[in-house]
Amino acid sequence: MKNYRAWLLGFTAFILLLLGATLAYAKLSLRYEQDRRNEVRYVTEQGAAEQAAAEQADGTGEPNPEEQTAEVVDFTMLNAEGETVAFSELLGKPVILNFWATWCGPCQSEMPHIQEAYEQYGEDIGFVLVNLTDGKRDTMDTVKEFVAANGYTFPVYFDTEKKGAYAYGAYSIPLTYFMDAQGAVVSGRLGAMTREDLMEQIQLLLDGEEQMTGSHAAQ
Repeated sequence: MKNYRAWLLGFTAFILLLLGATLAYAKLSLRYEQDRRNEVRYVTEQGAAEQAAAEQADGTGEPNPEEQTAEVVDFTMLNAEGETVAFSELLGKPVILNFWATWCGPCQSEMPHIQEAYEQYGEDIGFVLVNLTDGKRDTMDTVKEFVAANGYTFPVYFDTEKKGAYAYGAYSIPLTYFMDAQGAVVSGRLGAMTREDLMEQIQLLLDGEEQMTGSHAAQ
C-alpha cells in the first residue's frame, strides 16, 4: 500500500511538472512570436517615419532628395541558374520583396495576385520573390516545379542560407516589403495580401517614385 501511494505521488508530481513545462513553453513561444512581429512592425514603421521626415525636410511637404537616405539591408541569394545575387544589385526601381514557401497556404493564396501585378507592372517595379529554401520541405528543384506547374513567371530567388530571412525578420510568412528605388522600406505586410491590398501598395510605390523623379527634374 505504501509503495502504491509513493508511486501515485511520484506520478502526480511528474504530471504536474510536465504540465508546467508545457505551459511555460507555450508562453515563451507566444512571447517569441510577438517579439518577431514587433520587429517587423518596427522596421516598416521606421521606414514610413523616415519617408515622412524626408517629405517635411524642406518645409514643402514634398520629398527632399538631399535629405533622404536609404540604408539598404543587403543579403545574397541564388537565382534560378544557381548564381549568387545580392539584393542590392536588383535595386534601381521600386521593389516588392516577398518571402514565401511552397508549403505555406497563405503564400499560395496571394501568388496569383502577385503574378497579375508582375504582368502589369513588371517593367516599372522589381519583383523579388524569395523562397525560404530549407533543403527539406523546399528545394530548388521542387520550387521550380511548383512555379512552373502554376504558370508563374515572376522572378524567384532561393534563400538557401537563410541570409534574407535573418536580414528582414522573415520568421512568419508570407512577409512582404514595399521599397523605393534606393531600397528604403516604404511599408510592409505580414500575412497574405488581397488583390486590393497589393494594388494599393503598388500605386503608392509608383506615386512616390513619380514624386521623386519630379523633384530631381525640378532641380
